[in-house]
Amino acid sequence: IGKSKINPFVDGPRFLLIIAKIATLFAPMRVFLPVAGLLFALGLGWYGFTYITESRFTNMSALLFNSSFIVFMLGLIAEQIAHLRLEKVDSLISEEEIPSFNSLAEECNLSGAIDVPS
Repeated sequence: IGKSKINPFVDGPRFLLIIAKIATLFAPMRVFLPVAGLLFALGLGWYGFTYITESRFTNMSALLFNSSFIVFMLGLIAEQIAHLRLEKVDSLISEEEIPSFNSLAEECNLSGAIDVPS
């Protein structure tokens, strides 16, 4: 029996990176929104903890809130880029380039090959 050359410590992160790239290519908000939500929740939790214990707003809370906002905005930009890319692909595959059944039937009818009922 042969030995596997797959190393989970080397190939595992590569596999996860490929999955993340594909996810951000097609549905970026599915990746960015949970990360932004997690950062916001951590910031809110840290703020609540430091407000109760020290009665103040700390730099870490501000950093977490700002990070969540930046990640969310990056997600919106990535979503717009993905939408434009998919829109371009859709325009390349337009209805004008793909003949419909009716136009094919009309062409065959003009040549007298088949009888198409009206």
